Amino acid sequence: MRRTLRQPLATCLAAATLTLAGCNIIGPVASIAAGPPTQAALYPLDRERPTVVFIDDRASVLPRRSLRQTIAQQIQNDLLGQSVVKTVIDSKSIAALAARDPADKPSDISTLGKAVSAEIVIYVSLDRFGISPDGQVNQPFADARVKVLDVTKPQPRVWPDDREGHSVSLIMPQRRGDMPKTASALASEQETVAKVLGDNIAQLFYKHEVVTHPSRERD
Repeated sequence: MRRTLRQPLATCLAAATLTLAGCNIIGPVASIAAGPPTQAALYPLDRERPTVVFIDDRASVLPRRSLRQTIAQQIQNDLLGQSVVKTVIDSKSIAALAARDPADKPSDISTLGKAVSAEIVIYVSLDRFGISPDGQVNQPFADARVKVLDVTKPQPRVWPDDREGHSVSLIMPQRRGDMPKTASALASEQETVAKVLGDNIAQLFYKHEVVTHPSRERD
């Protein structure tokens, strides 16, 4: 009799164990199947239309002019790499034209875009850029505003509705250790911030995974 009673009990325990194990497995599998969260493009670009990126730093927030090209290069590389557009006109061409303008009489962006054979201009205006908000903590940041212009139209601005542009705000995770001690270390840090800002701007135009940074410090 005892054997008869023990066998069903063992069977029930084994079944319960399998059921619990199954439940433990289902959760992670479902999570993997769902994948990380994604963000759709805020403004899908027309893939067939020649596009150029123009970085405007009238307030001179960038410590070096070359960082304009770093940001623009990152944006155009991402757009091409993600097949967002087929033709991206090198941003150096429109930057060179803008550099010829008198400081008090800048050319119209539509005029500059047409001059380099672009139909769409991604216009980026910089508001803030640095590697420390207070000169003590190494936590890079940047603020920019983005507009899309169709230079073939009488009213070229097509996105966003906000006249000031779409705000892009970057606050990178705080770095451990001191601020950069040498000019080369500082330049390297600035290049990194410029590239991350370029990535964030490019992602406005294609579906991408949403990456959340940990709040703790990192090396």
